[in-house]
Amino acid sequence: MGSCKTVLKDEFTLKALSLTYTPESDFYYSQSGCHPAVFLVLRTALCVYQLSAFIYSVSTDPYKMGATQEHFFLAFLTRWAFTTLTIYVTIALIVSIVGHLKLNRQRKLEVGALETEYDPVKLSNPWYTKVVWILYIITVPAAFFVSILYWAFLYNPHPFKFDNFAAHAFNLIVVTLDLIFNAIPVRLIHAVYVMAYATTYVIFTVIYYYVDPVNNSLYKVMLNWNDPVTASIVSIVLILIILPIFQLLIFGIYLLKLFVSEKLSSRTCGKPIG
Repeated sequence: MGSCKTVLKDEFTLKALSLTYTPESDFYYSQSGCHPAVFLVLRTALCVYQLSAFIYSVSTDPYKMGATQEHFFLAFLTRWAFTTLTIYVTIALIVSIVGHLKLNRQRKLEVGALETEYDPVKLSNPWYTKVVWILYIITVPAAFFVSILYWAFLYNPHPFKFDNFAAHAFNLIVVTLDLIFNAIPVRLIHAVYVMAYATTYVIFTVIYYYVDPVNNSLYKVMLNWNDPVTASIVSIVLILIILPIFQLLIFGIYLLKLFVSEKLSSRTCGKPIG
């Protein structure tokens, strides 16, 4: 893991925009330096919970795919974010297990083999770490974004429903625990990926609305395409201003993790190659 100064120096470059990174162990182990087995237990617990919550939500949601109700399950941004989170924690666990076994095998090799594995000239970390990274880049700001918007603008008091709280409150617990303990790097410039994700959803809502303007208006407060000017302004503000602010806050947490790690251990962090 790199120092805070090194990380800041590498921001806002084309190389930082890429998903090339070393050492790959940052995608397998914890930033806190806790025992790998403990980190695997944490990721397993998060995965089991999230998969269970997702399956329950899909099976009980009144807007599930194929139902006769007004909208289908994936029409809402909440469900996009919740689905992305589920995919992320599942793949992150699998990659952690694969990486843990891989590096354990490497430790049994002679020193020369290990030096070859971590050769800084190496052009790319394994493709599966890039999959985890892009999912992580999207998942964390999307979870905070969706939950804050929901509680601030869309929430209506009603009896407790697990699937509602799972998608807008418990999801933050999952994301926060993962954010605190993982060692996955955060780049400010990677905000473009979550912005692209949000833009894709906005385009989807436009197409969805104009297929059936009478029945396919998803939101009455925000992204209401019955008022396209207001919806467009809201979309631009959320994508170009609010999401980058979320990315900045997450980047700040990452720098804090690096700072604490530097003070508490001798472990160092890699940086984008180049």
